[in-house]
Amino acid sequence: MATFIDTKSLQSSSALDSCHLMPCKISHDGEAKTSNFFHPSIKEEGELKTGTFRGRPLNGKVLNVPSGYTGVMLTEPHKRATEEEDRVLLASQKFDSFTYWNLDKEPSSDDQIQRALQWIDLSAVLHKPISPENSQDSQESVKGK
Repeated sequence: MATFIDTKSLQSSSALDSCHLMPCKISHDGEAKTSNFFHPSIKEEGELKTGTFRGRPLNGKVLNVPSGYTGVMLTEPHKRATEEEDRVLLASQKFDSFTYWNLDKEPSSDDQIQRALQWIDLSAVLHKPISPENSQDSQESVKGK
């Protein structure tokens, strides 16, 4: 079984005004009329955002999608009949920033989502080709010269 993203849907997907990554699992895969029922009351103190969800305290922070990347909301229009069938996902909306929320603790650089986004920049540096002139400098710094 393979998973594919319909690249044509990326061009036609609309931009999201706000996107939230919540620290919970909702056992529902269908559509929800969140605009009718979800009216967040968010307090802001600098970069920190606070709110509640079903009475539970949340602490959040806005994160930007790294430069050169696009955040995408994916939908699966057709459920597979068997596990062996390929999955085709469509891009329904795009975003360039999102608010991620933690239960009972402030966001930090140790959170998985922040570490994942940091890896994008780190991997670019690790995989960047080394030019011949920089190669000599690197060898000298390793030898302690």
